[in-house]
Amino acid sequence: MPSAFVAAAVVVVVASACSVQDGSGGGPPDRSPTSEPVTSSIVSAEVSLEPESVGLLTIDDRTFDLVADCFAPGAGEVLVLAVGEDVEVYVEAFLESPYLAIQIDGWLLEPSIDRPLEFSIDGGIVRVGEVLLVRDLDLESEEFTAAGTGALVVECRTFLDELPESFRR
Repeated sequence: MPSAFVAAAVVVVVASACSVQDGSGGGPPDRSPTSEPVTSSIVSAEVSLEPESVGLLTIDDRTFDLVADCFAPGAGEVLVLAVGEDVEVYVEAFLESPYLAIQIDGWLLEPSIDRPLEFSIDGGIVRVGEVLLVRDLDLESEEFTAAGTGALVVECRTFLDELPESFRR
């Protein structure tokens, strides 16, 4: 198979994996990674098709590959904005108040409030262990609809210096 065809196929796969919804779903603000997909059909040997940071999300028997932007706003804190095919993920790996939001199939999934959200950051790897995901969470009544069990691993290969505009105080 000619290398130009293989390179063009890789470009199509990478570009389609980087698509983002317009953000009108009411999820976390400005979730779009800043890494631009390669759009040229001519790929030079110097251009890396590998994204800066990548991740893997599992929800029950579904698996999603992610392209991510990672930010380090404070010591021991990491913010991750990631997208995959038909999924967007937002993680605040903050020691005092961690948070996870997943936008998928038109639903906002969050961790159940009856268990603490456990995560780890080790050598640029952000892990959210097995977590019960819910949708339609009502904080006052504590009612929700179970949405499966999820886990997330993001390899932050680089950290961006500035938080997205919508996160600046």
